[in-house]
Amino acid sequence: MTLGRFSNLKSILELLTVVGFLGTLSFVGVCSVLLPQSQQTGAEWLSTVVSRQLATEGLPEFPAGFRVYFDEHFAFRKHLVRGYGLLSVSLFHTSSSQDVVLGDQGWLFFSGDNAIRDFRNVKPFKEAELAAWADVLERRRKWLAARGSRYVFTVVPNGQTIYPEFVPRELNRVGSSSR
Repeated sequence: MTLGRFSNLKSILELLTVVGFLGTLSFVGVCSVLLPQSQQTGAEWLSTVVSRQLATEGLPEFPAGFRVYFDEHFAFRKHLVRGYGLLSVSLFHTSSSQDVVLGDQGWLFFSGDNAIRDFRNVKPFKEAELAAWADVLERRRKWLAARGSRYVFTVVPNGQTIYPEFVPRELNRVGSSSR
């Protein structure tokens, strides 16, 4: 008898979860269309675009246009994105961006463009690569010098190079020679 009650309770909870999820999606969708985002309400814009595109041969462009509108007018978007980021960091200790690594004491480090690989010294330059870089830089310097300009090349270090003490320990350096 108790097993039957448990499965009924489980079914009710599953149903409430589905209804809650669909209800939330519906609420946000309706708010996205009806809440005024500018001079013209979403509903006015939508009816204008729909009638114009249905009246002409613009129907194939409608899905792309609607997506642009919806991306720009998605209700509560700013709050939802911020909430997702805060939850990711505080609850799961992960970054909400693929290009950011969470460091110690609240530090954030850029990880795009192979910045972490470079910090870890995973793939140092080979002699041929360094020679090719030197050749490119020298050609640029000469080209600019012929035109009366000076060429200044500067390498700016990444944050993880300046503040390695805040980089997560699992991102240890594996090589001795850096790029």
